Amino acid sequence: MNVYEYFISCEIFIELLECIEYLHNLEVPLIHRDIKPDNILIAHKLNDGRYIKLGDFGLAIVHNNKSMSHTNKVGTVKYRAPEIDTHNSASPNKTRYNTKADVYSAAKVATELFDLNVNDLSLLFATCYGGEFRIKNDCPFTVWARTLGNQGHYSPEGGRFTLTTGATHNFNINQGWAGRIWADTLCQPDGSQCKTGDWGTATTLGEWNLAAKTGDMDWYDISLVDGYNVGMRITLIPGTFDKQGPDHYNCGEPVCIEDMLAHCPGELAVKDGDKTIACMSACTKFRTEAYCCTGAHQPRDKCVKKDWPVDYPSTFKHYCPDAYSWAYDDATSTFACHGKPYTGYEISQLLTTGLTPVMNNGSLEAMNNTLLATPSGCPSHINLYLIDA
Repeated sequence: MNVYEYFISCEIFIELLECIEYLHNLEVPLIHRDIKPDNILIAHKLNDGRYIKLGDFGLAIVHNNKSMSHTNKVGTVKYRAPEIDTHNSASPNKTRYNTKADVYSAAKVATELFDLNVNDLSLLFATCYGGEFRIKNDCPFTVWARTLGNQGHYSPEGGRFTLTTGATHNFNINQGWAGRIWADTLCQPDGSQCKTGDWGTATTLGEWNLAAKTGDMDWYDISLVDGYNVGMRITLIPGTFDKQGPDHYNCGEPVCIEDMLAHCPGELAVKDGDKTIACMSACTKFRTEAYCCTGAHQPRDKCVKKDWPVDYPSTFKHYCPDAYSWAYDDATSTFACHGKPYTGYEISQLLTTGLTPVMNNGSLEAMNNTLLATPSGCPSHINLYLIDA
């Protein structure tokens, strides 16, 4: 099984558990009672972004204190919980079932899916579930979180979700995932027509390439190559990593919290009225080969500052020295870390300018288009916790 097949198998296994959890948490809970590979319908990707659907509910039963089959034992023997076969009922033709029977069957499916024995299942859960993201909105307005997997990787949670004030959204991703996370701001209520971010333009990005297995390193960074819209800080969770030496970039904690909007060159500024709400990079603004390090200005040794009409990247680098300011800014922007066994991250995205929507005559449109600058800002616009299991 190659790495890609392994992570697809992880997706299938996780989705199977989610299907079972859904059944068990219905208002009238159901026990499937025949979880097995033949009843798992697999597609390359379904319309809802999932790989599987659970089928064949012919043996399903309502879960309550009287959940007993009308036959002695049901389900496929190979995947059936052992207590079903050893159960001694006062009614010899009936057997009591609970939700644990479905969980056991799913574990048996996993041993085949990954060619494991039962004793390996705890390791399977650790590697499949991977990083846990906890995103909380501590600001007094709705925010729109975005995720995007690199080529060959999925975008967690369908790539986007909304967080109202005080809301938290949790999800898991696989080890070995590579991709980026950012925040759109000043959007319409449905998350459309965002004035900053909006899938990649003038956006502060957090980027990760997570270790695929124990012993490998995570690579991570803050990037302003696509511009800047909010500040960002990446902090490592104590006890989850193994820093090897004093090097700033070994298990370091990159930060970009300087108010770049106040220092944005006028020709790069994204305006809403007379207010700067984002700052484009030279590449996103001018789209030249020299600034974007493309065409005749690649690879690395051909993309040099002397070819830039104005050295805009140095402005970004001055105020956010830990962040990428141009495409080949690797030496002073790339961080790496060994985990124990996997590194945990706390990522805070901050509105460093303190831009806060305010009501104007009760108008929702006015709320989305009017900004109030406050010195303190929003101290914790989005807190994102990535804790690798």
